[in-house]
Amino acid sequence: WQEAKGLIEWKASLDSRSQSALYSWVGSHHCTWEGISCDDAGSVTNITLFGLGLRGTLHSFNFSLFSNLLVLDLAGNELYGTIPPNIHNLSRLTYLDLCYNDLSGKVPAEMTMLTSLSSMFLCRSKLTDSIPISIGNLKNLIHLGIWGNQLSGPIPSGITLLPSLEWLDLSWNSLTGEVPASIGNLRNLWHFQLGTNQLTGGIPDSVRNLTRLSYFNLADNHFSGPVPPFIWNFTRLSKLFLSQNNLSGTVLPEIGQLKSLTLLNLFQNNLHGVLPREMNNLTGLVALFLGENNFTGHLPQDLCHGGSLKNITANNNYLSGPVPHGLRNCTSLIRVRLEWNSFTGDIAKSFGIYPQLDFIDLSFNNLYGKLSPNWGKCLNLKSLKMSNNNISGEIPADLGSASQLRVINFASNNLEGGIPKELGNLKFLYNLSLGNNHLSGILPIEIQKLSNLQGLNLTVNNLGGPIPKQLGECSKLTQLILSDNNFAEVIPMELGHLRALEVLDDVLDPCLPLPKHQAAAGVVSITKLAFACLDNNPHLRPTMRQVSLRIAAQWPPLPKPFPTMIFEELLPLTSDIESAA
Repeated sequence: WQEAKGLIEWKASLDSRSQSALYSWVGSHHCTWEGISCDDAGSVTNITLFGLGLRGTLHSFNFSLFSNLLVLDLAGNELYGTIPPNIHNLSRLTYLDLCYNDLSGKVPAEMTMLTSLSSMFLCRSKLTDSIPISIGNLKNLIHLGIWGNQLSGPIPSGITLLPSLEWLDLSWNSLTGEVPASIGNLRNLWHFQLGTNQLTGGIPDSVRNLTRLSYFNLADNHFSGPVPPFIWNFTRLSKLFLSQNNLSGTVLPEIGQLKSLTLLNLFQNNLHGVLPREMNNLTGLVALFLGENNFTGHLPQDLCHGGSLKNITANNNYLSGPVPHGLRNCTSLIRVRLEWNSFTGDIAKSFGIYPQLDFIDLSFNNLYGKLSPNWGKCLNLKSLKMSNNNISGEIPADLGSASQLRVINFASNNLEGGIPKELGNLKFLYNLSLGNNHLSGILPIEIQKLSNLQGLNLTVNNLGGPIPKQLGECSKLTQLILSDNNFAEVIPMELGHLRALEVLDDVLDPCLPLPKHQAAAGVVSITKLAFACLDNNPHLRPTMRQVSLRIAAQWPPLPKPFPTMIFEELLPLTSDIESAA
């Protein structure tokens, strides 16, 4: 009865919606209530209230009444406030999960008195301060997860005194200092996450003892020094994250031993050297991130040998030679980033048809050849970037069949011919960049169908004819760059509808003609006024009334406040000035 009373009192401390969720908590038969389990004697052993949206604190929970409680799972609620120190009264507790709440304050040192705990999860809350140094008292811990909080300070050395620990996640905090040198004592560890902290120093040598590691994440810290050679001997590794650090050294041929590896993330370090061909042995590889390092030489040619590669990122290196031939038939690809390297080869022969491809960036390389119509068969493709290469030929009309495209960037190549009207079918397209090519012909009126278009860059081509008035129907357009072409010297009135337009770059070529006499005189008059307002002697500056009277005397008043006027309302006014000249 005492346990039932304690549960009802805690329920009463919660908000009304939470109390409604615990509607079954009435009467004295608490062993039948929602989320409550009991032993044969009727004592509560399990409280599991995961994801019920309960809102309140733990301060009204009388922990001392539940001496037989083994499992307390309150994850996925809206509990707030601090964790009460008297939680240590749950002396038989083996499983504690308070993740995904709004708990704040420090992790009470008293929690380290729960020596029967095998699993403790305090993730995704707002816990602060440091991890208790007495954490080493929890000798039976197998799982420890305190990720996604605001913890600071060093990783306590006591954490290395947990001989049974298999699963450790302290990521997404603000932990500082070096990883304890004795971390290698945790020989049973297979899941080890310290990512997204502020940890420094090198990877401790004792890590070589963690031969059972399957999931190893040190990403997004300040680790420095070489990647220890023993890392490439962890044959059980399935996921390795070392990205966004200051690690140096090379990838050793021993990496070919990691047959279970599905993800390798070395992004944004100071790694260098040639990537070993033994990487072709990683037949289970799904994601490979090598970008923003100093790798040289060729990419291994058979990275998709196992047919499971979905993501390859090798941008911003010094890689050269051909694009790996194994990528041509790698139909599993979803994302490809090879930009800012020195890859060569015929782009039409290097790539195939990718039914799942979502994003590809080949910009700033030395690729040549013609664009394949096969890109139009990549029906999930959203972003296609190939700028700053030596690609020639025409833009294939088939590209209009890649109906999911949002971004096309073919700028700074040697493309010729016209802009296919079929591009007007790309209803999701919001950025089209074709500048610095040799395109000719007219801008097709089908462009009006691109209702989501925000950026259009056609600068430095040989396009001619009138600027289509239909461009005015692209209401989301913010950047329109048409300079250095042969368009007719008329700006369509319809462009005045482009209320979102921020950049209208020299739409005419040659330059706009000089203004006629009265317009030029107006410019001079306004300039004189502007300089008068900047006079060093404040007493010689005109007042705002004098400025407004001077302007009103030269031009008729505007029909509405200037900041509220749009382009199409200004055009007639400029025409009036010209006609009066």
